Amino acid sequence: MKIFDLPSISRIAKSMVLCAGVIFASTSLSEARKVSVYLTSARFGNGESIHATSGTRTIPAATKYSYDLNAKIRGQSGKPMEKIVPPGTDIASFVEFVSPGGSSFLSGTFTNPGGTLPVTVINKKFAGTKNVKGLGSVKFSFVVVGQILANGQCVMNVTNVKIVSTPKVTLGSVIFTKGSTLDISTVP
Repeated sequence: MKIFDLPSISRIAKSMVLCAGVIFASTSLSEARKVSVYLTSARFGNGESIHATSGTRTIPAATKYSYDLNAKIRGQSGKPMEKIVPPGTDIASFVEFVSPGGSSFLSGTFTNPGGTLPVTVINKKFAGTKNVKGLGSVKFSFVVVGQILANGQCVMNVTNVKIVSTPKVTLGSVIFTKGSTLDISTVP
């Protein structure tokens, strides 16, 4: 009496391995992927821009992304900016100071209907004028751009920076502190 037929057990085992592989692959493809652009020590100031990348870390093309500029900043030591932006200031608080309501643009979800790269996830200008004790009127203006390049590399730029006071004083830079990142994730 033959209870087990070895060739049929082998086919069953192969089928099970194949099904497990397909399930594993489809699960990993539907999971969110995250890439961070590290900003520690990056600085921007009047005429001083930032260009930071994710380096070799890349993100795949997708139809939907989330992004979050999660950062702490400080003003340059020994410069007036140190009083405007004390150590440990959240980037959202600084943006609200410069451009009330602007912090809502520092995180969100972006739809990319074509699912192709390159794509821009944030492109926002922040501007405002504030009276700062001991400095007079200070005008702030800068553009924050977050992108995913054609090769999947993530980039953050802070450009068109103008931070000037009346009367004119050299204010110094705004510096990102340890742990500051722009995080971009695919949304399953």
